[in-house]
Amino acid sequence: MNDAKRSTMVSSLSLLFIMAFTPSQARVEWQSTGSLSELPIQSLAVSPDGFVYAGTFGGGVYRSDDDGDTWRPTNTDLTNLNVFSVISGLDEVFCGTFGGGVFRSTDDGETWEPVNEGIGSKEITALAINSRSRLFAGTAYCGLFFSVDHGMTWEPAGLRGIFINSLAFGEDGEVLVGGAQSGIFRSTDNCQSWARVTNGLRNAEVWTLASDGRGSYYAATNGKGIFRSTDHGTTWHPANAGLASPNVGAILKNNTGDVFVGTRMGIFCSEDQGSSWVRTCHGLPDCSVISFALGSDGRIFVGTSGKGVFRSIGPSISMK
Repeated sequence: MNDAKRSTMVSSLSLLFIMAFTPSQARVEWQSTGSLSELPIQSLAVSPDGFVYAGTFGGGVYRSDDDGDTWRPTNTDLTNLNVFSVISGLDEVFCGTFGGGVFRSTDDGETWEPVNEGIGSKEITALAINSRSRLFAGTAYCGLFFSVDHGMTWEPAGLRGIFINSLAFGEDGEVLVGGAQSGIFRSTDNCQSWARVTNGLRNAEVWTLASDGRGSYYAATNGKGIFRSTDHGTTWHPANAGLASPNVGAILKNNTGDVFVGTRMGIFCSEDQGSSWVRTCHGLPDCSVISFALGSDGRIFVGTSGKGVFRSIGPSISMK
């Protein structure tokens, strides 16, 4: 065998080896959804009827009726355009603004009305709805509030003095709250009382929480990566193998159990409950990923800081 053929064979075998043993990024591919590239996409939500909402800081709320191919602002009567959170639920759409409080839309985001009676602050940093149709609003240092009447009135739920970044819900009235520079707080009695649960968190600033609904949680942090708890938040353990960026701003668990995290270095996926991570950025530019939303068809929408909204090409699937 001459040197040229031997070199070609070695190159081919090397390529096959790389294809066989290098973690694939091609199982989840991403494509741009069009515009919004000038705005930070703080929050994304998909309604049951397929509308996709993007909450932006400085541009208000945008809606897409065609899976992100086109977007248009839907800000009529939304008097504050600094949106931290947008959610779809209770047959309505809610957005939390930093300075204008909570707004509600009953017509798919076409028009908005403020719903702040009882909230002690208009700096809303997080919105969430639990399985009992209770609406929660987290604020900057004025605590947590809840509403049982679609936001018309609010009641305090404690945690005053905490800058609330995120909420997650477990079973039987269990609520976890992630606070900036404060770690995590847990209530097991529908917010009647709270306990700080930071064992193993290493004084991490928690940006986002995610729950499997059965006692396991993920905590995304600023500078210390991902932590996981399998005992209702009592203890936490780092789960960063393969995660190249310690700054994690978003978490999503899809319908097949895979977990996706958004970082300053794009998206990483774990198919083994956070034991290991693989970067999955095919089609995604170098960007910071700060929000996710999961459509009813399993497709993932991705919000970035300054590069617009992306979506997965087809449903996200396990990398197995």
